[in-house]
Amino acid sequence: MVLKNMKLGTKLLVAFLVVGIIPAAVIGVISLNQTGKALSKAAFEKLEAVQHIKKGEVESFINSMNTDINDLSHRKSLHKLYDELKKYHDEKGFTATGAFDVSTSEYKAIYDNHVEYFKEFMEKHGYYDIFLIGPAHGHVMWTVARESDLGENLGAGPLKDSGLARLWRNVVKEKGVCFEDFRPYAPSNNEPAAFMGAPIFDENKQIFGVVALQVSIDKINEMMKARTGMGETGETYLVGTDKLMRSDSYLDPANHTVKASFANPSKGSVDTEASREALAGNKGKKIITDYNGNPVLSVYSPLDIFGTRWACIAEIDEAEAFSEIKSIRWMMGIVFIISIAAIIGVGLFLARSIVKPVKAAVGRLKDISEGEWDLTKRLEVKSRDEIGELVKWINTFLEKLQGIIKDIAGNAETVSSSSTELTAISQQMSAGSEQTSGKANTVATAAEEMNSNMTSVSAATEEASTNLGMVATASEEMTSVINEIAQNTGKAQLITGEAVSKAKSASDKVDELGKAAK
Repeated sequence: MVLKNMKLGTKLLVAFLVVGIIPAAVIGVISLNQTGKALSKAAFEKLEAVQHIKKGEVESFINSMNTDINDLSHRKSLHKLYDELKKYHDEKGFTATGAFDVSTSEYKAIYDNHVEYFKEFMEKHGYYDIFLIGPAHGHVMWTVARESDLGENLGAGPLKDSGLARLWRNVVKEKGVCFEDFRPYAPSNNEPAAFMGAPIFDENKQIFGVVALQVSIDKINEMMKARTGMGETGETYLVGTDKLMRSDSYLDPANHTVKASFANPSKGSVDTEASREALAGNKGKKIITDYNGNPVLSVYSPLDIFGTRWACIAEIDEAEAFSEIKSIRWMMGIVFIISIAAIIGVGLFLARSIVKPVKAAVGRLKDISEGEWDLTKRLEVKSRDEIGELVKWINTFLEKLQGIIKDIAGNAETVSSSSTELTAISQQMSAGSEQTSGKANTVATAAEEMNSNMTSVSAATEEASTNLGMVATASEEMTSVINEIAQNTGKAQLITGEAVSKAKSASDKVDELGKAAK
């Protein structure tokens, strides 16, 4: 009902808007959706590549540690050093529960004689410290860094529950390379430390010592915190089975460094969907909530190191990853608004080009219906489309109507001429009737006189009397006929007058039409 009551121009504008906006909106939504999917795919693929690279670097680092520890355990320099330490141990008679004395001049001589070689090895490969440990009692007989662990008894001393002690036990037990995960280590200022150890075999393939490397967290951080292609919020990090950090966070250095997370696990833990899935042995990629409570794109997978599992995770904030989508959304919004404005402008132009000639045609027909009989006016034809055809045929109609009116005007002149002639004939008939009436009166008078005369001489002859009677009778009949003729002549004169009057009125009206048609 509302549509029926709308004007043509409004209907056309609404039609243009509907036809223009709906497809544009549909195309925009589809394009934005496809663009979002493409950007999301690209962002995840980029993140996957980074995560894969970081995981590969850590695996390479662990493999290089394995290579280094095996290489070191077979070096003659190490065997020579251990032989000297074992001899010193046996000469001093250190007990199974006692410490290993490193304060003597003999020990100092051994240390000074070998320290540079192993120090160079340690610095070259990026380790924090190198240890030589007795297999039987766990005496720490030698270190490069000379921290408080030097000389301790890992089997019975204060470090018996430390990561280094666990490593020593596992190497002796497994007789192979073992890895001990990060945990706070008291001799290193209670900072988290990880260790890798290998057995030292004698000529008989028997363990006569243990060599261990203390992993430098700086080396791992150097790999994990490299930020090429990570944007402002992207980062990669490692998480252990205890949900604590195994590399420092870039985004939250206050709570999520390795040191901070072990110092305050409640604030430094990473218990997210990504960490749980990866530590469960699964790999994947999805949008999750990170340890800071922000939605992120996350790519994760497990990283297994000699029986120890870490989660290797790469993430970037969703807002940054999809920032291009926001830019595209804004751009599409601006284009959409411009398109609407353009559609409205073009719609108004086209609507006016259609409605204007239609209004002109309607106005012209309205003028004619309301008595404006100037048929010489024509509508201007400005196009060759259907509207132009409509205007053209309305002009043709007006031309034909004008021709009809001209024909009527010509016939009106003929009617006017005929009415004039009819008037003259009527006047002649009126005059003739008056003459006839006068003559009839004269005949009647003469007949009466004759009747009187004939009456006076009626006695003379009967035949004459009879004839005169017949004459009188004929005279009376003549008088009656003449009177009837006079009456009929009057009626004819009255009817003729009325006809002349009506013909004259019709002639006047047709004259008006004739003037309008000229």
